[in-house]
Amino acid sequence: MKDFDLDQAMQGARIVTRYGKEVEDLTYMGNAEGEFKLVGTVDGQIQVWTLGGIACSETDVYDLYIENEFCEGWVNVYRDPKTNEPMFGNKVYSTVTDAENNGKCNVNTYICTTLIEWVS
Repeated sequence: MKDFDLDQAMQGARIVTRYGKEVEDLTYMGNAEGEFKLVGTVDGQIQVWTLGGIACSETDVYDLYIENEFCEGWVNVYRDPKTNEPMFGNKVYSTVTDAENNGKCNVNTYICTTLIEWVS
């Protein structure tokens, strides 16, 4: 999880609590008095937060975070012509078709195309 960022939250980033519970209907209440200007729901219960994502509760379990984004792409695996060992290509493709089409251009060294996943 990433530290809470109000700008990212207002642009639609997925917001969760410290323990990963999804925050729904997060709303900035600019005209509200006091320090708790964010309101939303967690498990159907209304919660309020400061602009920094700190919950109005006795514990920090409801403090806000930005959920990590999971990404995926396709890479080609080639055979190193000198060592005969497998090695990855240096580009991540958004589709398997694009990756395979590029990989098969190197018919002598291309082994396969594989899916990779990472957290951003």
